[in-house]
Amino acid sequence: MSWDKLTWKQPSRFSPPVMEDGSIKEACLIGPDGPLKCNDIQVSIICVDANTKVPRHSEDAIELLHILEGNEISIGFAVDDWLVKAKYHYFPPTFPKVMKTDENTHFVAISVKTGTLGGRFWLNDTDKDMDFKYQDIAKLEREEVEDYYDMVAKDYSRAMVNWGYCMPEILSNAVIINGGINPSSNVKIIDLGCGDGAVGEALQKKGFKDIAGADISQSMIDIAVDKGCYNIIKKADLLKPLPFEDNHFDLLVTAGVTTYLEPSALKFWIRIMKPGGILCIVHKTAVWPKWQDQQDKLVADKVWEQTWLSEDPVPYLPSLPTATGSDRAKIYIYRKL
Repeated sequence: MSWDKLTWKQPSRFSPPVMEDGSIKEACLIGPDGPLKCNDIQVSIICVDANTKVPRHSEDAIELLHILEGNEISIGFAVDDWLVKAKYHYFPPTFPKVMKTDENTHFVAISVKTGTLGGRFWLNDTDKDMDFKYQDIAKLEREEVEDYYDMVAKDYSRAMVNWGYCMPEILSNAVIINGGINPSSNVKIIDLGCGDGAVGEALQKKGFKDIAGADISQSMIDIAVDKGCYNIIKKADLLKPLPFEDNHFDLLVTAGVTTYLEPSALKFWIRIMKPGGILCIVHKTAVWPKWQDQQDKLVADKVWEQTWLSEDPVPYLPSLPTATGSDRAKIYIYRKL
């Protein structure tokens, strides 16, 4: 009786031609458009027909899915990168997500969203030209990095949306929650390999004010400068002594840049950190073994101590054409002794 009385709608974000009319329907119970008004949470029932793929998408809101019916539904960060089948799936802000049913199984779920309910929503996998134009990003040799990023700078943000890049949100949250750094204008931050400023922008939105950047690509730096989230950005080779004072920064962040570097860079990074300063480093899967030995040696030599490591790998560029399934990464947090 209740099911038939619900106000079912095709979600506008998945309306044709994105998906067939009627293949997905949603009845909002609590939240912006539901019968119970609330600005802090949105609760909906979602029903997806059999033989349906809900395209990969991202949003600023946090979402928890509770599967009520149809346990065989495939849910993941990208097609062929499915999560372990479970009753509950949690997606932090900006995480990519895709859902798929087979020929015989529909599914029904409760969707609970919190955080930035009125924020952005975007579809990934919509720009096939980007997939092939810049697919060699994962194969660069160190000496090619500067020229390559100078070339792709104008399209970089567009490509990251297409590939499901969510590291700025993940990293900025890890700094606060797992690194214990409270957002403030007194925290001096250095963003190494700042690129077009995506991580700096995420940190600024969370309340950090004193952010410096360094990158090898002048074209990327020019874009980051226009975003206005850095007090200063310097062109620098991260494998050489950095153009900043020793013992200067409270927090160092770097997202995926170690893909193109050697662990010997760490001695230059540690030098510019204050004693007690926090280093938050994101490594993609391919470089874990190479960097882990050097990081462990610095722990043994009492140069720094590890304070946190992400328990499960997180998505990095889930839809990168050259990646097998989802490209994953781990987040390491150290404190300089």
